[in-house]
Amino acid sequence: MTAEQNRAAALEFFAQAWVGGDLTAYERFVHPEQVLHLAGYPEPFEGRDAALDWARTYRSAFPDIDFTLEAVLAEDDHVALRWSSSQTQRGPYLGVAPFGTRVTMTALQMFRFSEGKIAEVWIMFDPLNVMQQLGVFPAGQLPRPLLAVINTIRRFKRS
Repeated sequence: MTAEQNRAAALEFFAQAWVGGDLTAYERFVHPEQVLHLAGYPEPFEGRDAALDWARTYRSAFPDIDFTLEAVLAEDDHVALRWSSSQTQRGPYLGVAPFGTRVTMTALQMFRFSEGKIAEVWIMFDPLNVMQQLGVFPAGQLPRPLLAVINTIRRFKRS
């Protein structure tokens, strides 16, 4: 596929699956062996079904997502989007009970296409900021002792 065809497919997938909430778009646009790299998660989601399960969980927690697409770039088999969103937590998210908190974020999302399907996705955003908005962590810079605990846990998870 050309860069322009990939661009059109990425935008259509984004419009259907995320703006429109039609997660059946995963069947049409996503390669069965897709890998999803998501900021804040220690391991990628491997396979379309794993990515779809994550999407269902996220949409369940934040069913009213409003997106603003800010930029789109396409080159060869890669398409990059910059978007911002605003959503209200209505269901549990990463163990956080819903309090009806409105969360905003800006993200960079890159798609890599293979065989006409989305084969790999990277979504980069500030997960700490989201957790602060949800009230999990205090606003501003985290206290050093809390950072030390988080870093220790991360090291243990890697080993």
